[in-house]
Parts: sequence; structure tokens; C-alpha cells
Amino acid sequence: MIRTLKISAAIAIAGAFSVAQAATCPSESYGAISFKSYGDNKCVAIIDATGDQRNDAINIPNTVTVDSVYYFRNGAEDVMNANSTLFLPFEVKKGCKVDGSTLKRITSITYNATDAVWRARADYIDMTKDSLTANTPYLFSYTHGLVKDGIGYIGFGGGCTFNLNTSSIPKKEFDASLDNMGQSTGLKGTWTFKGTYEKIVFDENTKKGVYGFASKTEGKFSIGQFVKAGTGASVPPMRAYLVYNSQGTMGKAAPGLSFAPAADNSDLLPPAIDVIENAECFQDGDGIFEVKNVLVKDAEGNSVLDDNGDAQYARTACIDGKSDARLQTLSIPEDVTVDSIAYNRTFAIGSGWNNPAVASTIVLPFTVSENQCISNAVFFDILNIRNWGQEDNLTWQIMVEQRDNSKPLIPNHPYIVLANDTNIIFNRAINGGYKKCAYNITYSNVLEDTVFSNVDGLPGTWTFKGTYEKITFNESSKKGVYGFAGNSQGDNITAGQFIKAGTGATVPPMRAYLKYNSAGVLAKAAAGTEIAEEDLPETIVVKFIDGDGSTTATGTMNTITGEITMDENKWFDMKGRMMNKKPTVKGTYYNKGQKVIIK
Repeated sequence: MIRTLKISAAIAIAGAFSVAQAATCPSESYGAISFKSYGDNKCVAIIDATGDQRNDAINIPNTVTVDSVYYFRNGAEDVMNANSTLFLPFEVKKGCKVDGSTLKRITSITYNATDAVWRARADYIDMTKDSLTANTPYLFSYTHGLVKDGIGYIGFGGGCTFNLNTSSIPKKEFDASLDNMGQSTGLKGTWTFKGTYEKIVFDENTKKGVYGFASKTEGKFSIGQFVKAGTGASVPPMRAYLVYNSQGTMGKAAPGLSFAPAADNSDLLPPAIDVIENAECFQDGDGIFEVKNVLVKDAEGNSVLDDNGDAQYARTACIDGKSDARLQTLSIPEDVTVDSIAYNRTFAIGSGWNNPAVASTIVLPFTVSENQCISNAVFFDILNIRNWGQEDNLTWQIMVEQRDNSKPLIPNHPYIVLANDTNIIFNRAINGGYKKCAYNITYSNVLEDTVFSNVDGLPGTWTFKGTYEKITFNESSKKGVYGFAGNSQGDNITAGQFIKAGTGATVPPMRAYLKYNSAGVLAKAAAGTEIAEEDLPETIVVKFIDGDGSTTATGTMNTITGEITMDENKWFDMKGRMMNKKPTVKGTYYNKGQKVIIK
């Protein structure tokens, strides 16, 4: 009765949205997979993972093409919202309809040394933008789709055809040697997420390093965890499991002894591995840079649905500028295009005459092609450096110009940024808005530094250098270096100045600093070709100008941290002339780099 109900349900639902037409249905079955004709020469594959053939091996050596696939499996109340593993012998192309469940792929296996927890991190799969690869393991959880008596289903259709074949199984491995902060875990091997088309029963030897998926909550283990396999544990066909691949001898160290460097300690393997869904940016265990399909929510925190009633996901680059992860080296293994950027760095904006606005340095690994794609920030390029005054009391000033809004922000290029809110917003290309705001993330070890000279004839050049790794200056490397002060320090350093770096000064990733380059860089400099270290300024003033050359604001750059404090009470007219006080006459003026209209 149940099997008849499954077949009837599959045919009814398949017929509702099937447009493509496959070849004639085969008469034979492959383990739990059978086929049924319906409609006008259409064929549905029915996978019954609850029936009598659920543990039979599946071998489809020759491709079978169908119009839709329905997979029936346990859907009891306690597993409806829990993750399960899935291993399918067919590709699901982008745009094909997946009904009854949410699909996820494991993107990494991470270790958090703080709480000594291993986690499998899983990304949601948006079928409008992504696809499923045949013979590749995934995770899924039901969204709806109960047929009867605790049996759930996943439906694949939407005008697509599906080619079933169990050959050519790819292999996916995850490094186990480093934790989420880039420190050693003590293990030297890799993790593999493996699928199977036959039932596997583990014995005393084969269970080593194997983790199966808990199908129920029992004792200290919960449904949806990967749990270390015991003798007699099994994995049914079309499911998946994790296995640790040791790169050396695997065993337990005897008391008082330790392993050789090439060996692995089995005591370091966890009893269970949690699954963390990458539904949000900046989750526990995330690194400085993560790409995720983030669930789109409204202002009240509710999921935003598309026209078909399905949840929406935005492919998002999550860049952490707040937690301990912010000091990790930014590493992007391959170029990627995303809909959205989430950068959680807090920018100082000032709040009054005694807490002036602060500009900052920034370097980004992506292009921003449209001005409308950025909110709450203005970006500036350094033009030159100049000085005036007596030789023994020179005032140094950097000229920076607001970038042309019609031109894109250049990736891997340092900028000075003036934020008018604590967060810079990169608008996302979903929901019909900001359609041109797709971000192409391109990592490069070679950053686009800005080199400029002193317009008043002093020797040497200056470089505005970005970095994607934390830099700490020592007695030698600090020479000629200026960082940006993030906050005021005593009477002589004001937040937003460039100030001379001291020993131990640091520059975090995705920031920039100044470096003086003498004219004699390849040999001992001739007289007059360089400025002595003791003659370089402690602080450098920054002057902001617009595209017409008019002054809009001034500030002071801290040469250690690269942040610039704006002069709060400086007002300029539209020609860039500084005024003695806040104007009272109606008109448009500049204050702190922003246009202000006095009415």
C-alpha cells in the first residue's frame, strides 16, 4: 500500500511540472531505484529508501535518462528539520526544480582550538544559481513533503531531464592539519566525505577514522552529528560518511612516549563532529574570509521568499574585521563572483567637536563597478606630499583627492576612506535592486601600491602600501614607515594622523601604511638624495580635495595605524577657501569632507 502511494504521489507531482521528455522507461530495477512510465512517453525514477530493497547495492553502468526523480525516505517528526546525508547517481543542473528539501554541501572541516570542537561547515545550495554534481555526497533537510506514515520525499524536476549513472565518482578532501586560526591541530592527514552505493558494515579494522551520520538522538550524541563509528556500524546505499585519512602511523601513544613527526595521534580525533550551516556571516569558527549562500532576511529577521515561495539566498563574501579572525592573513584560493559583500569592520565617525571624525585606510580584494553599490563612505586617492615652513620646523602635508565616482574602485589598491556611519554597506544584487552590483573577488599577492613624490623638491619617493597580512615592524623594518592612528594617544598623536612607526607597531590585514623610499635604494645614498630618519616627521597632515581641486577638509594622519582625524571645526567654501568659523550665510559649504547646505 505504501509503495503504491509513493508511486502515485511521484507521478502526480511529476506531471504537475514536467516539460522535458526522456527516453522510454527501462523495465529493470537497480536496488531501490525503479522506473515508471506516465503521461505522454514520460518516465519517472522512484528511489524507495524505506522499502524492501533499501539495502541492495546499486549499479547503473549504462546511463538511464528520466524526466523526474522522486526519492522517498524516513520523514519522522524528529528528523524533519535535521540534516541527513545524500548520494545521488545523477546531475541536477542549475535552474532545475528541487521540491521538499533544502540541499547543502560541506565546504570545510574545521577545528576550534578554544573549545576543542570539530565542525563540518555546510553551505546552502541555491538551485537558481548552482547545480548538483552526480555521484557526489551532500546534506539535506526536509522543508515539507511528508507522504504518509512518516515518509518524506525529495522531488527533482522542473522541465529538466536526469541521467542516472553510478560510474565516475569524484573525491573531495579537506585538510585536517590547521585549525580555524591557522594553528596546528596536531593531525597531519585529511578528511574525505564519501558516498556509497552499497551497504557498508564496519569491523574492528575498517572503522578507524570513520564517522557515520547519527540517525537519532541517543545518549550524548544528537541526530545530525557525525559520530565515530563502532564495530558493526553501517551506512546504507545512497548515503555518505566522513573518514579521516592519516598521513602517517595512526595509533595511541604509550604513557610517557610521544609520536614521531610523521605519526598521527588517534586520541586527537573527536568522538563526534557537529554540522554548522553557513546561513549567516561571522559564525563561530569562521575565518577572516568566507563565501556563503546567506539566507536573505527582512528587517524583522524573517526569510524573504521568491515568487515561488522558496527562501532566497545571496552568495555573500563575509569579511571579518572585528573578531580574532581579523588578524589572519587574507587568502582567497580562487576568483569568485558574489552578490553581496558583508564587511563587519567598525569605522570611527566622530560625534562632535571633542570627538572629531576619523578617516581610515582600506584595501579591498574586489572591484566595485558602480557608485550606487557603496553606501556610507567616500574614497580618496593620495596625490602627493608637500612641506612648508623653516628647515628645522617643517610641516608635512599629504594631498588626497576624492575618487571619480564614475570610475570603479580598483581591487588590491589602497585607499583612504571617510565613513559617515560605523559600517560601510556594499549593496547586494538581489530582489531586483542594484542589479549591476555583482562583486568580482580577485586575490593577488602583488598589491597595487601608490607611489608619489614631494612636490617641493625634497629627495626620495613615498609609497602608500596595502597589506593582506598582519605586519609587525622591528627596529630595522620600521625605518621610514608611517601607520595610521586609530585613536588619540597623549598630547602629540591624534586619531587619523599618519605617525612614525615604532618597534612593535602593527598594521592589520586590509589596511595600508606609508613608506618613505630614499633615492639611493640600491647603494649608499649620495649626499642630498635622501632624508635622514631623524628628519622625517612624526606626524603628517592630510588635506582632502574634490575633483575640481577645492579643499573640502583637513586632518592629521597617524603614521602607525593609518587613520586620519578630521579637523571638526574647519569649514570651506565651494572654491576650497578655509573660513574662520561656521558660516551663517545661506549656501553650500564643505565640512569634514561632506557638502553641507546652510539654509
